Amino acid sequence: MSKHEHNKDEHTTADSRFMRMALDLARNGIGSVEPNPAVGCVLVKHGQVIGRGYHKAFGGPHAEVEALSDADAKKNSVRRATAYVTLEPCCHHGKTPPCTDALIEAGVSRVVVAVRDNAPHVAGNGIKALRSAGVSVTTGVLADEAMALNWWFFHYHMTGRPWVICKWAQSIDGKCAFRDSAAHGQWITNAQSRKDVHKTRRRCQAVLVGVGTVITDDPELTARPALERYPARVVLDSSLRTPLKSKLLRPADNETIIITTEQAAKEKADKLAELEATHAKVAKVTADADGKCDLGAVLKLLGKLGMSQMLVEGGPTVHAAFLKAQLANELNIYIAPKILGRTGTADISKAVTKSADMLRLKDVNTRKLGNDTLVSAICAI
Repeated sequence: MSKHEHNKDEHTTADSRFMRMALDLARNGIGSVEPNPAVGCVLVKHGQVIGRGYHKAFGGPHAEVEALSDADAKKNSVRRATAYVTLEPCCHHGKTPPCTDALIEAGVSRVVVAVRDNAPHVAGNGIKALRSAGVSVTTGVLADEAMALNWWFFHYHMTGRPWVICKWAQSIDGKCAFRDSAAHGQWITNAQSRKDVHKTRRRCQAVLVGVGTVITDDPELTARPALERYPARVVLDSSLRTPLKSKLLRPADNETIIITTEQAAKEKADKLAELEATHAKVAKVTADADGKCDLGAVLKLLGKLGMSQMLVEGGPTVHAAFLKAQLANELNIYIAPKILGRTGTADISKAVTKSADMLRLKDVNTRKLGNDTLVSAICAI
């Protein structure tokens, strides 16, 4: 082992403390940097923080450059300083120059990395570049926390599939809709909960619904406030039932992708042609045993299109399908303080038909949104 290499256990209490600062900074970028990961950086010299930064926006400076700029603005020299970074610094030319070059040129003598970047264009090469330039590198400091911050990023590069977030609203007794929406209204949850959903949409490159939701609700699936990058609107339509007057087929800033089965495309060639003549794109995948779009094939298709996070907003049938296939990675459940009883309908219970199907969750968190409660969790698959 060279003098520039350290085992992940060879770090100090101070390393953990400064890395935690960097992780806190990184969280500020969530919702603005995707499809890039959220990253934070803290520069330390003689035990004092001399610069802080985080990746603020997709296409903008990375965390390391922000921290270096912060130190420069404060007239702090970073020569022989230590940089604490929540993700391995990049070493390639993308929308911005390599962060490894910036750290080396600034004279940073040590870099502490929480977790290695598993994207093919980095994958340890950033650490190699630093060590080749004589910079001491320590890895693995608060690695679990850093992984949890960007689960979706590591999942995407490991599987080639987007990280699937299933979101639904329900009453305390598990009902997802009113039987008579004309009498009771469309919404179970409050305005704060509905506003919160738009924050999640901002993280994602795609929002998916089933054709049943398109027929019943005719949604627009936009993100508010307006974004520079809009998530694609994806419709699962195994039988090509999407109405030609749907709002999703109108020209918009975000594209619409209708996914159907190869069989339906053959049997309904006329409807296929009509849909392809609209704003939407139509993609074909294999069917599962029930004649529905094979969800594994759907995710593989979207992954190839570069979609690393997807929000599922369809009805209970679509959510149940993802849950039953164990393809959901994260759940966001908005619970209203209501018991609908027989006035309510639709629940997610069809995803669990036997004990082997029971869903186990981890990293469960709750947050109050007025009188509503958001329960978020990771699926322990």
